[in-house]
Amino acid sequence: NYFGEIMAINYILNYPNNRYSLEDIEYKLTNKKRIDFTIYDNYYKDFVLVEIMNIHLQKEKLLSNSPNDFYTFLKKRIDDKYHEKTNLLVSSHVIKILPIIWTEVEDLFTFKSVFKHIDCGAYNFPLMILLVQKDFEGTIQYQFTSINSYFENQ
Repeated sequence: NYFGEIMAINYILNYPNNRYSLEDIEYKLTNKKRIDFTIYDNYYKDFVLVEIMNIHLQKEKLLSNSPNDFYTFLKKRIDDKYHEKTNLLVSSHVIKILPIIWTEVEDLFTFKSVFKHIDCGAYNFPLMILLVQKDFEGTIQYQFTSINSYFENQ
């Protein structure tokens, strides 16, 4: 999903204090896999390889899961993506996954606790969501934000 990739890199490049800068797109790893972005972390003075992961959730399947089942599902998806990219990889670079959840935000309220346990794991950025809302004048507004930030402001 190219739209998710564009939203994600825009989000990363707008971190406070110009923390990250874009270095490369579709970087080829030594294991012949490709990674979406190479960014430079100006705080740690090192490169970070970032893979954007779009997770499209179907409402019926989502709502039939317990929070524990949903945690297991999400954790496995992120772990599998990480291991897919790092299998047979010879590199000292940090690799991070940036997961984007695609569903209606109201379907996620039941799983607020799940996101706190998965967010910013050893190899993932915060779980993100694209919110589509109408303002008072009926104009559609888009907001790309971390799921936990959204819940904290509710």
